[in-house]
Amino acid sequence: MEILVEDLDEFFDKCLEELEEANDDLLKKYDIGSFERWDFDQRSAELVFSNKGVNLLKAKVSFIGSYSSKSESWMWGWGNDSLLPHLTEKTHVIREFGERNNIDVLVDRAWEATDDAGWAMAAASLKIVGGLGVYCGPGETSENYFLIHDLGKVQ
Repeated sequence: MEILVEDLDEFFDKCLEELEEANDDLLKKYDIGSFERWDFDQRSAELVFSNKGVNLLKAKVSFIGSYSSKSESWMWGWGNDSLLPHLTEKTHVIREFGERNNIDVLVDRAWEATDDAGWAMAAASLKIVGGLGVYCGPGETSENYFLIHDLGKVQ
């Protein structure tokens, strides 16, 4: 299905609505926002959520990108050389989509941004790539955004 963007604000508004619905479903089914800890394993491309040292939930993910409050900037995962290539292979279509629709924020590797940029880019990623939802992993000076492809309880 080809998505055409005629109005950029309308596109991002619709993406954010869809992301909110998807993440509400994840919250209802898995209570994804309630875990004490989250860990990211680059090699396996998995997020693991735990409480009191017990792994409870595991998600297969792609790394979308990160927002830095220190530099007030957004960087796409595909533009971050410190990530293993398989973490962003599904997200390269975002850049191609941006090129086809002349949307610079989807094409430029990194750019100055406000703190709401991360969720907007995550929402567009979910719309373009598909997935179950998005998880935002907070850090000291950055927020890391992950596109969730598969999610389940740890056995």
